[in-house]
Amino acid sequence: MIEPCGKQEAELWAVEGWDENITHSDMDECIGDYLNGLSMENWPTTIQVNGFSRMKAKFQREAIDLARELLVELWEEYGNQICDCDQEPSSKLIKITQELMDTTIIEFKPWACDQVESVEANVGDWLNKHAIDCWGEEEGKETLSEFTRYHKETP
Repeated sequence: MIEPCGKQEAELWAVEGWDENITHSDMDECIGDYLNGLSMENWPTTIQVNGFSRMKAKFQREAIDLARELLVELWEEYGNQICDCDQEPSSKLIKITQELMDTTIIEFKPWACDQVESVEANVGDWLNKHAIDCWGEEEGKETLSEFTRYHKETP
């Protein structure tokens, strides 16, 4: 039976439009790095942040097919002399093959990801919570103040 994988939690984050840079494991760190890369007058009031999860082989059928291929390839050397190519792989072999496929896909990081979440982050709210952690007490307060003033003065 073919069954897709269930809903996955976001493991990696990237700002919309910067999805080729899926390297942050923390959404707040992702937002901070994005803002650090822009001059303040270019800071938007909101940022779309996408959450990604490592791809997993989507169907058990792929693992079953790969396990069958493995059995056929190893049969001559390790099986009996007559290839029983219709033999079904054991559930243990299918499970191990699925783990092999998942582990192999991780090697393609960070490109092998599925988007599983999208969040619109309010930059002002984010600064209220994280500016001091990001830039220290004095610079964090100054950054928040400048951002607030700039967005009040700019329509």
